[in-house]
Amino acid sequence: MPVHLDSAIQPQDANQHFRRHARTRFSVSLRLRHLSGSGVRATHGISLDIGEGGLRVLVELDVHTGDTVAIDFRLWSRR
Repeated sequence: MPVHLDSAIQPQDANQHFRRHARTRFSVSLRLRHLSGSGVRATHGISLDIGEGGLRVLVELDVHTGDTVAIDFRLWSRR
């Protein structure tokens, strides 16, 4: 049986009805510092999208909603 995919559906649309604010693709390298019980841990990562309600990033640390983090990234470079 053939499967017809709707080309209007984008991967980020899957959770759109759960979000209060729209998201926009935003990809930039970043450094994330995470406050944990054992102190501050740091790692590098990449952002995936951004919106009024937050920023989605991909990092190797185990970070949960509500955790305290600091994120450093550069929006442009000087020449």
